[in-house]
Amino acid sequence: MQQDRKVARPAPIILVMIVVSFMLSACAVRLAPDYDEGVVGKLNAINEKLSIYFVSFNDAATYDSRKGFYDDGAGQVMALVTGLKARPMPQPILLDWLGGSQVDKRVAEIAKNSAAPSIGAMEDTLKQITYLRDEDKAGKLTRAKVTLTQGVVEAFMIDALTYEMALKR
Repeated sequence: MQQDRKVARPAPIILVMIVVSFMLSACAVRLAPDYDEGVVGKLNAINEKLSIYFVSFNDAATYDSRKGFYDDGAGQVMALVTGLKARPMPQPILLDWLGGSQVDKRVAEIAKNSAAPSIGAMEDTLKQITYLRDEDKAGKLTRAKVTLTQGVVEAFMIDALTYEMALKR
């Protein structure tokens, strides 16, 4: 006697899970913007300009002799910050699919706080240039203040350059 053999068929849920797994594995999750060689070039140019200022600072020089640096340096940093803020940041697509007002509020909060670290570092660098300018204009700028500011600015520049160069993958 021949027995009828029944072929076991996978449950539809397993097929759906397999299809979804393949779809999700094909998606790359991006949490940072693309590498931009122009941004790194501008950061390096600003870093060089600031380094020259710090090394060549002379107490005997006047505010008028350094005014060009303050204007040019602040202008370059402001322009870079604007460009960094305008750069498209990847948005989590999965959250768009989920929808809902609670998710929308959370996404808005995350987006507000997820600016590239280089933006904050350059905004802080701009504050330091402004501090130097204001102290110099008031005749209160000393070598000690410049040296202290140099350490702070170097930390900000390292943060910005490290983040931007890490995007090159």
